[in-house]
Amino acid sequence: MNMLELRPLIVITGTIRIEGGSKTRVKSSGTARGRKQEQVTVVQERDVTPDRRQADVFVTNYARKLRPLRIFKTPFGVLIDPAKLKDFKVMMMDIAREVAIFNRTHSDAQLANCLVWEKLTGNRLGAVSGWLAQKNRQKQADVSAALPALLLSGAAA
Repeated sequence: MNMLELRPLIVITGTIRIEGGSKTRVKSSGTARGRKQEQVTVVQERDVTPDRRQADVFVTNYARKLRPLRIFKTPFGVLIDPAKLKDFKVMMMDIAREVAIFNRTHSDAQLANCLVWEKLTGNRLGAVSGWLAQKNRQKQADVSAALPALLLSGAAA
């Protein structure tokens, strides 16, 4: 497989996890059809608390804040420029503070900050490079558009 020569990048993995605030009930009802046949209808009902809705908004807002920092999103994590690492760390401190405040003030749903950042090296570098090369060979437009920002200068796609 032809690997791409990527420039130094930071990869962010994980998410802000929401626990609680949602209850799912299953209702079923049966109806007689013929002698021994029975049709069963199963319906799931989901109750969402106001705390869970606020937690969902919090997570969505985090994703919106991360979007301008990222170069590209892969199955192996979000790739950002090392020059934007300081901005990401500031965002992480804000998130940690906001998660702690949310958890103190809401009881039905709790948040957990499960975000990790690291330099893109080793096996993950190989996996990301191979994945990007494969998607580029498949002529995926979003990958082709992002390659100039991901490759070492002078590296051919």
